[in-house]
Amino acid sequence: MMGRMYKVDPRRGKLVILIVFLALGGLWLGGNWPRLVARLAKVDYLARGEVRSTLDLQGILIADEQVLVAPAAGRIQWLVPDGQRVRIGQTVARITTAGGIAAAINAPAAGLLSYTTDGLETVLRPASLPDMTKPALTGLKTVTVAGGQEVGAGQDVGRVTDNLDPVYIYVDPAQVPSGMLAQGKPWLLTWQGQELPAVVSFLRGPAGGLFLRLGRYPDQMVGARQVNFAAVTRTLSGYLVPQTALVARGGQTGLYLVQDGQAHWAGVQVSGYLQGVADLAEPLPDQAALYVVNPRWVRDGVPVS
Repeated sequence: MMGRMYKVDPRRGKLVILIVFLALGGLWLGGNWPRLVARLAKVDYLARGEVRSTLDLQGILIADEQVLVAPAAGRIQWLVPDGQRVRIGQTVARITTAGGIAAAINAPAAGLLSYTTDGLETVLRPASLPDMTKPALTGLKTVTVAGGQEVGAGQDVGRVTDNLDPVYIYVDPAQVPSGMLAQGKPWLLTWQGQELPAVVSFLRGPAGGLFLRLGRYPDQMVGARQVNFAAVTRTLSGYLVPQTALVARGGQTGLYLVQDGQAHWAGVQVSGYLQGVADLAEPLPDQAALYVVNPRWVRDGVPVS
């Protein structure tokens, strides 16, 4: 009688091999876990910093502007570049009539010359702010008169803006957080990478809007009626760390600090959060020079570097 033949299931063999490999891998991982954590852990120095939240806004510029008027019909020739400062009485352009007569255009005031007008120069004036409400820009038409262009007698050809006195920017209060809507409230604006301090000079409520006063500003800013800028709505400064670096333990917030090459949890107080960053209140724990940025797998006593 022939012996019984047995077949080996190849799937069982693969499963056994997989279990063996997993067991060996677990033993290896257990023995090397501290070294893996040490390699994966990222540390950084506690340092002071600043983070801001900003709000993009569009405003309407209000400045002391004087209009340049063509004294006669003819072809205009500018004698001063657009955007340059001029002194009072300086000849900035010349009109040559069809008969060959030259008529000068002199600056009525000192300031920045612009070849552009929009018809609001005599309307949006700082002197009118006490009674001004939301400026109406409906039908606003900006006209730029280039050199060599034909102009008519009495036509507005440019303007001179006083760049020494403060300028104002109208802002729609509906765009602004209520905490910033207060008479005399200081603001910090950023425009093309420059920081400009401002203050709420006039506040007319939701219907009338608010007017910011800028005592310092770049000359290039007064070249346009509508100004795009950002307002700093909140600032967090001090010892800043990513919120992901914080680890809760026993109802308290803390960090893994690095001391003698090892991670040790220490409780800290947080004074504020902004944009994924936490501001640590002082005083900080002693010897808190280095901390673990990504503490997910870190435990007390784990070597890190």
